[in-house]
Amino acid sequence: MKLWIVGALLFIVAVILGGLRYAGVTTDNPTQNATLFSNPLVYIVINIVLICSSAYYIFLYYPSMEEIKYCEDYKKMKDDLSKKNIEVKAKEQELEALKESKNAVARYRLQMRHYQAILLQRIEAMYQESIANFFEINTKMRTDHVFPLAFNQPIPPLDINNEDEKVSNFLKHNNNEN
Repeated sequence: MKLWIVGALLFIVAVILGGLRYAGVTTDNPTQNATLFSNPLVYIVINIVLICSSAYYIFLYYPSMEEIKYCEDYKKMKDDLSKKNIEVKAKEQELEALKESKNAVARYRLQMRHYQAILLQRIEAMYQESIANFFEINTKMRTDHVFPLAFNQPIPPLDINNEDEKVSNFLKHNNNEN
């Protein structure tokens, strides 16, 4: 709004309030002598001062529409940011839980490979022992002294693939990240 319109409205409001105050003071005491304070212009000036000081205070300290919108946007962004921070913390916790479970699975696989290697060594040792027992009993009981072909062939390989090395490298690399 233009400044002169605000000034005219302010003057009209001050005149109306001054007239009402003057009418209220003079009707209460009809025998009152005319003094400076009973003049309606004094009431108008007092109202103008009060209204101007109120308007000046509001102008200085009351936020504008842009500031109100900025505060609302700021609050909305702050709420969104706090929600996103909560989501990020939840995702970080999920990530930590997944890392822990991944490390546990990798450790279990490494232990499983180790136990598998030990089991294969035991099986091979038992196989060698059973062949030796069979060979001993067969040579004692046979009269033609012809040995079966199985004793001349190599032992079939009981080999595991190289996944244990991959798992151990994975664990080393993962521990270096932390």
